[in-house]
Amino acid sequence: MRFLLIHGGTFDDRCWDRMRAQLAFPSTAVVQPGRGNNRPEEIRSVALPDYRETVAEAVRSTAGDLILVAHSLAGLSVTAGIAAAPERVRHVILLSCAVLPEGESVLSAIHGQPAPDVDADAALLGEPVAQTPELVARMAGEMSPEELAYTFSISVAEPGRVLRSPTTLTGWDAGVPATWVRLLRDNVFTPQRQTEMAARAGVTDIVDVDAGHLAMISRAAEIAAICNRVAARYATAGAAAPTG
Repeated sequence: MRFLLIHGGTFDDRCWDRMRAQLAFPSTAVVQPGRGNNRPEEIRSVALPDYRETVAEAVRSTAGDLILVAHSLAGLSVTAGIAAAPERVRHVILLSCAVLPEGESVLSAIHGQPAPDVDADAALLGEPVAQTPELVARMAGEMSPEELAYTFSISVAEPGRVLRSPTTLTGWDAGVPATWVRLLRDNVFTPQRQTEMAARAGVTDIVDVDAGHLAMISRAAEIAAICNRVAARYATAGAAAPTG
């Protein structure tokens, strides 16, 4: 059994480090295009299909049974991982994930709402959207000053084209068991909106955590414990699905 961790927008695989150290099973963290060692100019050409293919390839190239753990913007790409190997994806854990109506973009979802979470002008032009200390603080919710400083230090620019790419609901009906982690202090996706998005994805198993949007950093032990409990159900001979 292995966890496959899929980061959200304006972060990379480092956002999982504090939680990852407390996982009871091995893990692999996806790095989406436009980050890491990719050439700086590539960030302007990256769109949502590239994210989806990256997740699908990560599933295809990782042997054995998997539990996918997705955060925020990764809700738009995690279904590609399910579709890549539905017989090996045992469970999906969704932390305040974006599950938008068919064809809607992240940019259209937030248009006209107070305090938007992205620079809309930059995203419309396809320019990278960078984090700011103010946005990190708004996303963080209950973080300590040390956690805020750390979080900002590992933030990255987000490809603008991803934020204006149309989304798809294809794959949410694959029948793979899923758990939604509803973050009760989330200022990006409110608890009510998370409930709506969980329903859109067909997820009924909901676990509440009293945390802001970046709970894998601020509540690393609690999120790891949820992941470990889910994985333990499948850690039997042959990774047989649980009964009951």
